[in-house]
Amino acid sequence: MVLAREEAERFGVLARPALAPLHRLARALCADRARADDLVQETFVRALRYFGGYQGGDIRAWLAAIMRNLHRGGFTAGPATVDLAAVEEPAAPGRDPEQAAIRAEEDARLRRHLAALPEPLAEALRLREFAGLSYAEIAQAQGVPVGTVMSRIARARARLRESLSA
Repeated sequence: MVLAREEAERFGVLARPALAPLHRLARALCADRARADDLVQETFVRALRYFGGYQGGDIRAWLAAIMRNLHRGGFTAGPATVDLAAVEEPAAPGRDPEQAAIRAEEDARLRRHLAALPEPLAEALRLREFAGLSYAEIAQAQGVPVGTVMSRIARARARLRESLSA
């Protein structure tokens, strides 16, 4: 399906602000930056292709749902992991090496604990914390009621607190 020039421009205007949050989400889903870049690109290619079916609302949730389906469908190889080091902003020059090592160890520990969560809980938490989606947008992306999203995020946070404190 080929979009009219006006529709393609409209897509660009709507989707451009969602690029950074979706890139953070992709980097949270993929263990490697190149695969995350590929996932974002494929998400935007698919979204542009099917933009005629977009029914309004916040486009971030619609794009996140496309990304989620691509990732679940095996677009990226390997298990879903969260690479917090890749999601964070680069360290300021002159950062203390000891502090950097401690932070890397803490990030690795958090990644392991997040990966141990059931996927629906981990996914809801990723969409909230990395893509910055609202509960309603996550509900739309996951195809579940808002109450389910709230419950999943609360349970995910509680399980993370419990497992990290053990």
